[in-house]
Amino acid sequence: MAGRVRAFRASGPRVGRPNGGERAYPCRPWGVTCDARGVGPVIGGVLLFALGVGWFALSHVVMGNPAPDAVVEALGVVLAVLIVVSIVGAVLRSKGSHG
Repeated sequence: MAGRVRAFRASGPRVGRPNGGERAYPCRPWGVTCDARGVGPVIGGVLLFALGVGWFALSHVVMGNPAPDAVVEALGVVLAVLIVVSIVGAVLRSKGSHG
């Protein structure tokens, strides 16, 4: 037990780490945490990347647009999706919090 670090569960947002820098959630290989809350943003990022690449392919290969125009168009679509997701998330989080 000499080299083990005790894991603890934080009850809310905390600044700093107690017990001399121990992690709240033990890490797995490649820096992936055991906390399930970190999976959603990773999946969302992969889906956004796939959407951008797919939109670029559709614009450049299928429609024949020049590559710089297709890149800018794909980035615009990804930005628009991020804005919509942000608005939907803000609305869903604020439901029930108004008096």
